Amino acid sequence: EGINGFISPVKEYKMLAVKLSELVSDSVKRNAFGKIGHNLLINEFSERKFQEEYLNFTRKLLSSHPLG
Repeated sequence: EGINGFISPVKEYKMLAVKLSELVSDSVKRNAFGKIGHNLLINEFSERKFQEEYLNFTRKLLSSHPLG
């Protein structure tokens, strides 16, 4: 909330409208949210991150249950 976007409860359309209006009128906040969101996407959800996590998971499984 307030770091890379806003959280709005379901069906709270008035709150959502206020938050959208805030973003429309505040280009600094809008750009900051965009940059932070982009960095989050790259750092947490990139193909490279997926590969690292998958390899770590696989290594953990193999170390706890050796083959043969």
